[in-house]
Amino acid sequence: MKRAIFVFLIIITATCIAVPAGAKDWETNFKHALKKAKENSRYILLNFSGSDWCVYCKKLDKEVFNNKNFQDYARNNFVCVVLDFPYYKPQDQTLKDQNTALAGKYRVQGYPTIVILSPKGKLVQKTGYLSGGAKIYIEHLKEIIVTYEGKSS
Repeated sequence: MKRAIFVFLIIITATCIAVPAGAKDWETNFKHALKKAKENSRYILLNFSGSDWCVYCKKLDKEVFNNKNFQDYARNNFVCVVLDFPYYKPQDQTLKDQNTALAGKYRVQGYPTIVILSPKGKLVQKTGYLSGGAKIYIEHLKEIIVTYEGKSS
């Protein structure tokens, strides 16, 4: 019985401190993502998250980033980068330094903050959690890009 409880606690702990589920295939290295975006002419979606403590980060992950429609849309239009600020999950110091520097550069003041960059790395817009699920979030992102491209022409 004690072993079963121990295994259960390990599973629960691992679930709570894991990388956001929707971010499994996302980049964590910003320089690599920027290079990839330039090579493929894709926008960059920076997800500043507190994956193991932030309620709205978890909601955004569950409602949007885990959704197949969003994943398909993002795969074809963005290079997605998760910049995590966990409380409990250990994180490499280089990654912490990168994430902190980028949070400063883009003036992140709360979580989740989503920063959209052009394929060349220019700031397009900042946004965050939006209720309504993946379909509404995809439309929101499309509108951001259309507006930006209309201003840059």
